[in-house]
Amino acid sequence: MQTRPYSTKDGMKCWLSTNEQEALLATVENDTRRELAMSLGLCGLRTAEIEAVERRNFRRATSADGSVWKVAIEEGKTGDREVPVPQEVRDLAERLANSAGLRKDEPLVGRATRTLRSWMEGARNQIADSLEDDGRDDDAEEWREVGMHDLRRTWATDTYYKLAMANVPIAETLVMGWGGWVMNEKGRETFREEYLGPEPDFVAVEASDVLGLGASESASSLLK
Repeated sequence: MQTRPYSTKDGMKCWLSTNEQEALLATVENDTRRELAMSLGLCGLRTAEIEAVERRNFRRATSADGSVWKVAIEEGKTGDREVPVPQEVRDLAERLANSAGLRKDEPLVGRATRTLRSWMEGARNQIADSLEDDGRDDDAEEWREVGMHDLRRTWATDTYYKLAMANVPIAETLVMGWGGWVMNEKGRETFREEYLGPEPDFVAVEASDVLGLGASESASSLLK
C-alpha cells in the first residue's frame, strides 16, 4: 500500500496494490451487494454514485475491435458520464438483481453513504486484525486508514498508468472524463494532487524486462 498525508486534515490518502484490492474484495465475496459496492468503487465511482446505480445503467459499448461494458452515472457531481467496467462487475450486478428480484430501475446497492462506509470499516478491520495477528502492525495501521474514497483514488492512478504505459496520448483526459473531474485547470489540479498517486508497483514489474532487472516473482498472498 502507498500512502500520503492529507494536506488539510488528519489521516492518510491510500492507494491499494493489485493484491490488496483482491484481498479487500475477498472479505466481502459472500455478500454480493457489498462486493458490488466495493467493485464499483474500484471502477472510479463516488460513494453517492454507487448507491444509485441501477440495472438499466449498464450497457455494452461495441466497435469493430470488440466490446466493453459501461455504466452510466446520471446526475453525478459533475453531470452525466459513462465509465468502462469489467465483465465481472456487470455479472455481479446481474446476479444481485436476479437474487433480490430488483427491477431495472431499482438501485442495486441502494444503501446510504454511512452504510457503505461501515462496510468498508468492517472489511479493512478484518484485514488489519489478521495482519496484527501475524505481527505486521505497520501494515495493519495502514489498512485502518483506508476509506471508500481510496477505492476511487486507486482506480484513478491505476487506470492512468495503464493507459500511459499503453502509449494512449490522452490518458489523463480519458481518466478525468470517466471519473467525472471537471475539464479545467482547477479540475486537473484536483485530479493530480488528490487522486493521481505514486507509481503503482505493477509499473515497475511490467517494466522489469526493459530495465534489465530480471524476471519478476509471483506475489505472495497479502495475508500470509
